[in-house]
Amino acid sequence: MKIITLTNNKGGVTKTTSSINLGYALALQNFKVGLIDFDSQKNLSFNIENAGGSTLEQCLNNKSIKLSDFATTNNSNLYVLKNKGNVTLSVFSQFNADEQPYLLLDCLENLEADAFDFIIIDTPPNLELQTINSLIASDYALIPATLETNSIIGVDTTLQAIKRIQSRLNPKINLLGVFISKYDERLTSTNNVMSEKILSLVDETKYIKSKIRTNSNYAKNQAISLSIFESKDARGIDDYNALSQELLKEIN
Repeated sequence: MKIITLTNNKGGVTKTTSSINLGYALALQNFKVGLIDFDSQKNLSFNIENAGGSTLEQCLNNKSIKLSDFATTNNSNLYVLKNKGNVTLSVFSQFNADEQPYLLLDCLENLEADAFDFIIIDTPPNLELQTINSLIASDYALIPATLETNSIIGVDTTLQAIKRIQSRLNPKINLLGVFISKYDERLTSTNNVMSEKILSLVDETKYIKSKIRTNSNYAKNQAISLSIFESKDARGIDDYNALSQELLKEIN
């Protein structure tokens, strides 16, 4: 079981959209995937059809996550652990400061080892306690980014946070890579300049070639809780399938 956190210290870079659609891409390749909504905005929980299961808050309060806590979705290989409230206020304050960063890790230790092939964690657009918990519990960090200055600044601060966590709290975590979302093929000159800025921050091998192109159907699908695969959008399906294939080659 490999645990992947999607994170960027910047909103609007498709963390939630990519968590859902990457999860679907892997599930359709017969991998069993669990999505965890660790963002207090709760978008993932509402952007995917699901039934049953517990909430993340209940699991954190119990310091235990089990397969039965995950809700089922429209794909038999894809599950989601829902977030229904403000995790920071409702949960973390009940534990002492030493316990708080490790709460998710402690919970996942109770999860059956063969429950999933992959767990994908959606995080808030900041480097606060939810994101720190996720990175401490993960094998990999995956950074979605747009080719915009503020997003690239977010990549930089996120990379620094990952390095600190790797050196002090979770030596097993590795950067899976940085991938580009909301990619507009028409903006060649801007794309090249911004890509060079990202390459100044990460090794070329960590700059993922697959790109998620601009697509108005993502917003439409979220409004009716559908993945790009369920809506049969060929452009989006191609993009997330390509991303999943590239990531699988990098995962040990």
